[in-house]
Amino acid sequence: MNTTSAVLSEHRDKFLKYRSGPVTEPERFRRSVRPFHIFRLEDVAGFVGDILPPRGPSQHYFELIRGGSGYKTVGSNRFPVLEDRLFIVPEHVGHARSYAPDIAGYFMAFDRECFPDWAFSRYHRENYSQLCHTTCFLPLAAAQADQLSMVLETLLDEVSNGEVDIAMNEIIPVKILEFLILIHRFSDAGEGLGAGAGHSRFVRAFTSLIDKHWVEHRSVTFYASALHMHPNSLNTLVRAQFGQSTKAIINKRVTEESKSLLASSDLAVHEIAFRLGFDDPNYFSYFFKRQTGISPQQYKHAGFKEKQQ
Repeated sequence: MNTTSAVLSEHRDKFLKYRSGPVTEPERFRRSVRPFHIFRLEDVAGFVGDILPPRGPSQHYFELIRGGSGYKTVGSNRFPVLEDRLFIVPEHVGHARSYAPDIAGYFMAFDRECFPDWAFSRYHRENYSQLCHTTCFLPLAAAQADQLSMVLETLLDEVSNGEVDIAMNEIIPVKILEFLILIHRFSDAGEGLGAGAGHSRFVRAFTSLIDKHWVEHRSVTFYASALHMHPNSLNTLVRAQFGQSTKAIINKRVTEESKSLLASSDLAVHEIAFRLGFDDPNYFSYFFKRQTGISPQQYKHAGFKEKQQ
């Protein structure tokens, strides 16, 4: 068995070990996988199947679709699979997929903190939008998808040659940085990645903080303090970028995670409430209904009916 097949087998075995629960536990799964992995989607489908249940990964995750059909779910949003589309899943954001056997492309995931300090240049730090929660997908021209595919093929070659230690291998972090820079350029050349493409430094930092702390902290004061800003100043920046208040953006993050778990997992509503950091399930129900107009039970039932169709 070559190195690529061995790593893929390891990934499959550890994923299947933890996929039996209602939702893949992010920290258990994180400890069980390598800090960097990359495979062709057609190879993965053959190993772990075409349907993957919801996951809450703590790695940054990218899927480049070159052909095929199916659906990709990021947070509470469901997107059809289209040729030459790049899906971008930031760390700590739940996602799932249902792909047809004809799927073709690549997926790559990595832990940001596993990279050496030199791996991410000032250019990348100032153009961080491709790793923010606000991004979901990027439609590509065929030539752009070809460029990204070439970078990913180089990374696959490194893995095939047994070079998977990103702390020691200089090619892997350099090629990932090239991949991220290309995404940024492609997003600027087209319609971009939505709100993420033009983030100010503080707004990028704000979205990153939400991804890390939304379960424990939901007050505007916490995020403003972490950014050494007055809450009113942060609210002004966020509203200029998103057209919503800081509190509304925080609540939206919580609501997206709520929808994802309600529609895709077998957890009871009270279990979901505790998992999302609510001490009182009744308050979770009040919060969810205020945000969506329906109760968690109604939303969960609607999600169950959709899965049965």
